[in-house]
Amino acid sequence: KSSQEQEYCDFKCTYETSLTNASFARSANFLPKLSDTWQSRKGWFCLEEVDVWTKATPKYLEVTGDSLMEMGMITAPLMQYLMTVHPDEVTVLNTAISGSRLIHDAPHDQPIYETFGESLLSRMVRNRSGFKPELTIVSIGANDLMLPLISEVAARQKITKNNFFNAVQRLNEILEKRDSELILLDIPPFTLSHTGRPDDKELQAQKFRKELNSKLATIPETVPTSLLLEMLPCGVQSAYDFGDHMHINQAGGRVVATKLIPKIEQELFH
Repeated sequence: KSSQEQEYCDFKCTYETSLTNASFARSANFLPKLSDTWQSRKGWFCLEEVDVWTKATPKYLEVTGDSLMEMGMITAPLMQYLMTVHPDEVTVLNTAISGSRLIHDAPHDQPIYETFGESLLSRMVRNRSGFKPELTIVSIGANDLMLPLISEVAARQKITKNNFFNAVQRLNEILEKRDSELILLDIPPFTLSHTGRPDDKELQAQKFRKELNSKLATIPETVPTSLLLEMLPCGVQSAYDFGDHMHINQAGGRVVATKLIPKIEQELFH
């Protein structure tokens, strides 16, 4: 039993295990047993700190945002490239949280939604890690559009072009104060339909996503990758689909990483 109050932390970090490993138990005899596991992902993990002794003075690269970064499909090929081409020169920090939104904190109408945590803006303001990365790569926005389709609380939190781009501007300002350059991915393709026939609400969300991406393309910090992954009228191309029509697999991750590498080279090494 813990002697002090515990704080929730999302530690389910990767599906791509070539470089990063994480424990995710699905065995029924794991302890402590939970009374409710079918819709709430819970876990116990205790880590004070990790010290790495090196004579090198690496730059910090933070990847953050939502599950597109957390799952590791994009970050693994990026890390492999950096270790090969720039050994001992870069430390990669992955602070992405599955379900995270840009503007709003997690809705509380379902236990699983609560694991999505604070909004990216809230996390950036707090900067609990204390690190000041030279470069921050962000994937965000998909959950701002998807969650209102499935959550009653999120559906009442209206997203407009103005408040979305005000939030993007605020994100950039926060990073500028830390002397961190921003690389922003546009909003990736998704669909909640497994039949290929999304309902009217989702079709409206898809239209809005494309409108946001058109404006994001005018921002110099944006690296557009959605069109490389997209299947019409919506969803991820089968070659890049993780299997749920919302996330990308390793092949899709390599496509995105390939687009990001020239920008990373420009920002960190030139």
